[in-house]
Amino acid sequence: MNPVQVENLERLRPPLEDRPSYRSTLRLDLRHHIETELVSVIDRVHAGSEGRGLWVGKRHLAAVHGCEARHLAEQETKFEWRVPLARGSVAHKAIELSMHLSGQRDPSELVDDAIGRITDRETSLGDYLKRIDEATLAELRSECSALMASFLDTFPPLQRGWRPATEVSKRSDLCGDGLTLAGKFDLTLGTPNDTTAGRVIIDVKTGGFAQIHREDLRFYALLETLHTGVPPLIVATHYVDSGRLQAELVDEDLVWAAAHRTVDGVIRLAALADEPSVAVKKAGPACKWCPIADSCDVGQAWIDENDDW
Repeated sequence: MNPVQVENLERLRPPLEDRPSYRSTLRLDLRHHIETELVSVIDRVHAGSEGRGLWVGKRHLAAVHGCEARHLAEQETKFEWRVPLARGSVAHKAIELSMHLSGQRDPSELVDDAIGRITDRETSLGDYLKRIDEATLAELRSECSALMASFLDTFPPLQRGWRPATEVSKRSDLCGDGLTLAGKFDLTLGTPNDTTAGRVIIDVKTGGFAQIHREDLRFYALLETLHTGVPPLIVATHYVDSGRLQAELVDEDLVWAAAHRTVDGVIRLAALADEPSVAVKKAGPACKWCPIADSCDVGQAWIDENDDW
């Protein structure tokens, strides 16, 4: 391994004696707290949605803890694939293949394999990749190959003994199946040993740093705890273009903080569903690409003050 790979590996692998153990009732305590705080809210949602439950993931929580008006606007906006979004999805698929295919593979070869597999499937992304012109597709290949090369240069080579898994879906059904907390982990390494933490959860990002990435991973730590009964050892984000790996040790306080944030977010999501007019506007960098930026006085004021941001 090169020096950066060694440094990143050390961030993901603390000594055995530093790995915490947890009481076996932690999962039950978390479930009890969440359900006690939300049972009346979920009952109200359930009654008003003809029996459908509420599905909450990291993006819902990030949106409602950010600008609620933007969250509602994006729900009404039809999703359309664009090159930056497609670049992230193709790069993720190429990274996934690199972890499971045997032998050394060239970055461009991995990207071509990823594009081939995506276009073979009946998905909206597959349709988009079939429709774009040859020059745009070539540009997409080039950008994804550069990201793939950076990933291979900076992320430590995986060993089978680390039990690597990609695209790991986790969910927890609460409040009599009226609330589902769900997420998909880009990469996990290791496994808990009885009640001692041992699993590492990694999000792979093809863009730049944002504070919300930490909150997303703390939500994943809560999901993992609700699913297995043991919090992860570490949650980390690997920024592919810079090669930087940002890791955070997990403890019980972190998991409880994630639980409180989740409860607050679900309460706000339910309130917005009942009365959209109560949505709070919160200005920030996301105003630059918000679908209602042109008609939002709060957003326009932020853009005018930060036009060179």
